[in-house]
Amino acid sequence: MKRSTIKKAMENLRAARTQVDSIERSIQNIHSGYAKDSVKASSPNFPYTEHTVVVEGYTEGEHQRALADLEIKREHWMHQVRIAERVLNRVEPEMQDILRRYYENGQTMEEIGEALGYTKGRISQKIKVFFSESKD
Repeated sequence: MKRSTIKKAMENLRAARTQVDSIERSIQNIHSGYAKDSVKASSPNFPYTEHTVVVEGYTEGEHQRALADLEIKREHWMHQVRIAERVLNRVEPEMQDILRRYYENGQTMEEIGEALGYTKGRISQKIKVFFSESKD
């Protein structure tokens, strides 16, 4: 697998997970809209007195459309996450750990180095070497 493909997948991973989380919160918080309005009407019999009628209820159709749109967006971002996961699963374990920490968890190279017993420079070098290697 090309390293450029891996890098692109890694760069998209954190954004994709963030989008999925955001959309899932939106789905949980979406409620069918409540609408209320008034109209002028008249009595059906003489003297045809005019009065106001209040019409109210839920706009279920709009709710379903909004929910469907969110589900489509969620599935798009979940697909991006699945791609990144498949790519990561093909990488050697140590590099996989480094890439997850850096791209998915947002750790700095210094934090990764401290956790894994390397210097910041060594982590930077490992990432640079990994992505510069061409593997078709």
